Amino acid sequence: MLKSIALAASVLVATAAAAQTAPQSLQSLHARVPAPPVSVAAAPAWLAGPELASLRKALKDQRAFVEKLTSQAGSDAMPTAGQTGGIDFQRAARDPAYAEQLKAKIASMSQEEQMKLAMQMSQAQSQNAIRDVKAMAADPESVSNAADHYPDYQAKQMTGGITAQYAAVDKIRQDVNTRAAQISEKASKQLKCSDGEGGCPSAAAEAADKATLQAAYKQIVAEYDKALGAIAVQVEAARKARAADIAAAQRDLAPAQYGAAAKSSTNRQLLGQYHNTVLNEIEQLLVLSEDAAKWAASRSSDRTINFVKID
Repeated sequence: MLKSIALAASVLVATAAAAQTAPQSLQSLHARVPAPPVSVAAAPAWLAGPELASLRKALKDQRAFVEKLTSQAGSDAMPTAGQTGGIDFQRAARDPAYAEQLKAKIASMSQEEQMKLAMQMSQAQSQNAIRDVKAMAADPESVSNAADHYPDYQAKQMTGGITAQYAAVDKIRQDVNTRAAQISEKASKQLKCSDGEGGCPSAAAEAADKATLQAAYKQIVAEYDKALGAIAVQVEAARKARAADIAAAQRDLAPAQYGAAAKSSTNRQLLGQYHNTVLNEIEQLLVLSEDAAKWAASRSSDRTINFVKID
């Protein structure tokens, strides 16, 4: 029982939640994930653009909504002051200052007092569990439907995710990196100067080397640009692969107010998990596209061939 006290004390560091806002449509967020940039030259602007920043903020706001919902549900499941002789674990979950006071108070208790508190907590948890079962029975049909559908969503996610697209994009990038190395090696062998940066027998030889390096760079960039087109196809395939299930999740969660309509803390937490799982999928799609942009942008900023500057 003393372990239960320690566990309760360990979670009493939660900060006050931010104001709750109505979540945007998960389906629309999924649709807003941008395709990767069309070229190496476009990659830096793509990464710095407002579209990406706006989507990142929207996802962050959704995470904040889920965090508040699940934190509140967890707080509601904890013992109240009336159940534990004046120690309000629900308040502690919402009030960091009170939580610190409570942790200190528990630490200063005698073993006998801690045993008594542990027994009170155990009894309170049993009472709260019974109360929550009754609350689940009173939950709106929309909440029950969403809770029932979540396991199906998880099963489809595990069997129909976007692992294949991630693997395909990785292969595309590896192939380009290999071709870039080959182009660089070929260009290095054609240099008339030892290092491409001086020591040339003539100005004409130096100019020829720079032309060789510039041509190699353009050839590599063309490989990247071609790859970005192929990656865009994979990103859209990944979006399509999960679009129907994310639309179904939206139909589940919106009528249930994304879990806020649940009377039971169990269902609020469950629908918070459902919501968070969908957000994870949207994030995975975004990372697939964003990583391609970062990869392309790194080539844009790297103006060298085998560590030799091209201009």
